[in-house]
Amino acid sequence: MILAGYGCYWNDLLIVERSLRERDKSLGHWGRLRSRLRQTLYESKSRACLEEAVDGVSSMELVNLVFVLRACEDQKNYELWGRYLDALVSCNHDLAKSTWYFISSASRLKASGDLDGLRTYLSQIGTGEGWNTDILEFAGEAYWSDLQDYERAMDVFDELVRKHPKSESYRLHLAQLSLIRGMSMKGLATLAPIRRATPLVREFRGRLYSQKGDYKSAYDELGSLLSDYHKNKLKLSKDRLISIYHSFVNACYQLGLVEESLKHVKELHEIDPDNASGCNFYGYLLAVYNRELPLAEKLLRKALKKDPLNAAFLDSMAWIKYRQGRHAEALKLMAKVIELGALEQDVDGEISEHLAKIHKALGNDKLAKFYWDLAVEKNPKLKHDEK
Repeated sequence: MILAGYGCYWNDLLIVERSLRERDKSLGHWGRLRSRLRQTLYESKSRACLEEAVDGVSSMELVNLVFVLRACEDQKNYELWGRYLDALVSCNHDLAKSTWYFISSASRLKASGDLDGLRTYLSQIGTGEGWNTDILEFAGEAYWSDLQDYERAMDVFDELVRKHPKSESYRLHLAQLSLIRGMSMKGLATLAPIRRATPLVREFRGRLYSQKGDYKSAYDELGSLLSDYHKNKLKLSKDRLISIYHSFVNACYQLGLVEESLKHVKELHEIDPDNASGCNFYGYLLAVYNRELPLAEKLLRKALKKDPLNAAFLDSMAWIKYRQGRHAEALKLMAKVIELGALEQDVDGEISEHLAKIHKALGNDKLAKFYWDLAVEKNPKLKHDEK
């Protein structure tokens, strides 16, 4: 127990020294070197104490183990962390059957970057009363953020909503996962029981309506949210406001509300005029509506200066050139879009449609037909458009 205490003491000194070195910008070369030597000394002493203390794990209580394993994590000593956990099992410690042990074991795999091990370890979690909320929360976040296994994450948050039907947080997680997986009906059903909707619930509801194709409901939901914001009825962070505006402008666009689209996309741009994605969105809409093309080109130049290999930005600039009648320049830009592999990711056929129209303008009828057929295959609604 004493050795473990000393190990944690030296680790605390190590963390303090690291913090001081990062914060003190006035340290010269020798100052940084002395700090590095002190860190090495503290880490060495801490590790030596903690390695000796493993044998005394049977007498340790939870509070001691929390500090010990935190020290292992601080030092990225995942092997020693694992030895402590194994020792708990070997001595049949009560903590080896606890929620803390399960989460600590999974946290070690996560911290060490062993994602395959983490996936295997979490696979023992099933539904039912046997798994408590803390374990399910950890598993849900790990499946979502670390493993990008959205299907399993949904299973876990489904179970959390079942256990805690009044929890807005779990319902929001489940709704967001539904949005990611394109399951708008499930997302809307998940949010339906929430009576006093927060701004985040209203935003997700609007985005789910859009995904469902119900743009009128999305327009009403998000428009009401923005109206409340401008009347100072609620506060929104800059990032949230940008997200809501983006979704609202898209709803306006889908409903064919040209003037509203342009009005609100300008407001969106003014919130963060240096944002490359915002510049692209504004410039592209101007090109779509064939309005203020010099401004549209200026906005896309700004976006491409920040991210010159962004296929979406290059496609937008190509469409501006097409609108300006500069078809050869447009085709040259689209060649870069193809080189970047964007055509394979062209889910809605928009890039294929642009290529078809640019080739048509240049008199390349065979290529125009090829890309038009490709666009229609990806987006059958284009059949009703004039070729």
